[in-house]
Amino acid sequence: MKRLVVVTEPNGSTLGVMQPNDTQIFNIPYASSLSTAQVGDTVLVVYWYGMTNAFAVANANLTTNGG
Repeated sequence: MKRLVVVTEPNGSTLGVMQPNDTQIFNIPYASSLSTAQVGDTVLVVYWYGMTNAFAVANANLTTNGG
């Protein structure tokens, strides 16, 4: 599993993700819960035998509680 950054918004079937400090964009399918993902969000991606078999499964934005 990897945490990747969204670089193109979901289009109904795929969204574009990229590893931090990289230039290659991977257009991968995503879970319906990510249909509102925005550019800059971080998502969890599962993959088998490389990024050609990847699927975005959850939002991975980190938040902190004030206090």
